[in-house]
Amino acid sequence: MATGNELRFLGRAFEGFQAAIGQQADAWPDGTLDTEWLDLPELEDRLLRGAACLDGSADIVLAVTDWLPQLVDSGRLLPLDGLLAAAPPDGWPDGWSPSMRGLTVVSGQRWGMAYHDGPEVLLYRTDLFGDPAEQRGFGAAYGYPLAPPRTWAELLDQARWFTRPDRGLWGTVLGGHPDGHNNVYDFLIQLWSRGGELLGPADEPLFGSRAGLAALDYLGLLWNEAGVIDPAARSLDSVGAGLAFAAGQAAVTVNWAGYLALSAPPDSPTHGRVGVAPVPAAGPGQPSVSLNVFWALAVPAGCRRPELAWSFLRHAGSAAMDRITSLAGANGTRLSTWRDPRVRASSPAYEVIEEVHRQVRAMPQTTALPAVVEVLNRMVDDVVNRRASRPELLDRAVAEVRALRKDGASP
Repeated sequence: MATGNELRFLGRAFEGFQAAIGQQADAWPDGTLDTEWLDLPELEDRLLRGAACLDGSADIVLAVTDWLPQLVDSGRLLPLDGLLAAAPPDGWPDGWSPSMRGLTVVSGQRWGMAYHDGPEVLLYRTDLFGDPAEQRGFGAAYGYPLAPPRTWAELLDQARWFTRPDRGLWGTVLGGHPDGHNNVYDFLIQLWSRGGELLGPADEPLFGSRAGLAALDYLGLLWNEAGVIDPAARSLDSVGAGLAFAAGQAAVTVNWAGYLALSAPPDSPTHGRVGVAPVPAAGPGQPSVSLNVFWALAVPAGCRRPELAWSFLRHAGSAAMDRITSLAGANGTRLSTWRDPRVRASSPAYEVIEEVHRQVRAMPQTTALPAVVEVLNRMVDDVVNRRASRPELLDRAVAEVRALRKDGASP
């Protein structure tokens, strides 16, 4: 329990977060942080279902924006509006993209401050895509030039072309671990890019559509029929998939922009060999859609010293500290960070991040979201592991979300 000017901090275990928070805490003049880092499922359980936000054992938490509606509805967070009005971070609010501000507002009040942002982007091996022999061979095989894929069909062609398991190279890599994170987000990007929607009014499931089935069919094709993903990736989460790509085990992927930092060390097999582009579209002329989900710093309801906690949030959101977030291996959220020459030199992601943020979609703000995500988590995992036909799995998931509404999981 925090005493004096020491605050308890609870967040997700990730090297970039830990390095950034460590440096920011060292530079904070008003107190110290006692940090605890948990894997994603345990952190979600502690925040959403455990007592961490209520019993004073945490003064600051790092939470993904998907969780905010339920955290707010269950009285687990403190609103920040008064603290923000009294002492805003420098440059507030215009120093942030609107996409970095909106998701922390629930029911007209602000409950968090953006800390780490993806977004999801296309990552590709420039050494492979720029190789003249690869370009000649691919062009002869598929009838069009080898270039970063603009459509999902092109990504599939390229993944097939580069799949060479005997050389330790696969066409693509995804996170197949059923943690309700990247496996669900992969489905949503496929759904949205095909014009589908997840939920309607009163949380009515809308994903049981032609677009929803096409999304599942494409994911199933990548994981199974096309054979372009290492079967071992079924056990990888988003970080593991990022590590596999950085290790040179895949030619092209869609993942969080922050994982480009894994290729930054000079001894990385992909150092200087990764390019970034917008997420592919469903077809020529169709829009590219990325996912806007980010990590935010929030003050739990049980915090013993809210003003001191806000001091750290305000400090971490300053231009200098947000820049540290990026340089330490995570992704800052301020426009000044995205445009900073040194930050841009650290990762090609910053060349496209503002463009991507003009085309992002967000998860619906509903208290039912964690339960809906768990349904989607099971559905995608069943597709990845071929437990039933894809139409059957889609219909089952739709029925389960409708049952949630009847059981009172939705308002």
